[in-house]
Amino acid sequence: MMKKFLWLLLLPVNLVFSILCTVISPLAACFVTPDRRHLRSPFKWLDTVDNDLSGDDGWKQEHLIGTDPLSWINRTRWLIRNGGNKISYSAFGCLDTPYTQQGFYYANAGGYWLYRRPLPVTSKRFIDLFIGWNLPGAKYGRAKYTSSFRLKTKL
Repeated sequence: MMKKFLWLLLLPVNLVFSILCTVISPLAACFVTPDRRHLRSPFKWLDTVDNDLSGDDGWKQEHLIGTDPLSWINRTRWLIRNGGNKISYSAFGCLDTPYTQQGFYYANAGGYWLYRRPLPVTSKRFIDLFIGWNLPGAKYGRAKYTSSFRLKTKL
């Protein structure tokens, strides 16, 4: 019960942080290393923990504009989609521990949880809802705080 309260307390902080990331991403995408794969100061905190600025394979296949995943527009769009997840893992996240799954609900012994559910919109599209901590998607010993939904196409 306490972790559900913690999740609710973090929700407005996460919302403000997400808006901030969206607003500054076009500028941050200009502060890159010479190979354009990582952010430089003062925007290093906006980087993602599991991919460079070219995005992950799924993002490149579905959302790339043009052929250069490291172009300014694609770096900006990647940062808007995933920017700041380093904070979601480190400051808002939890330790990666074993979890159990019952239907759409995941939980670990520490009381952290995830509710992930596909919600049909049409016969070809659905909303992928994530709220809680992404226990099955832990990276580097941490599971990130999440409150997101994505419109997806069924394959």
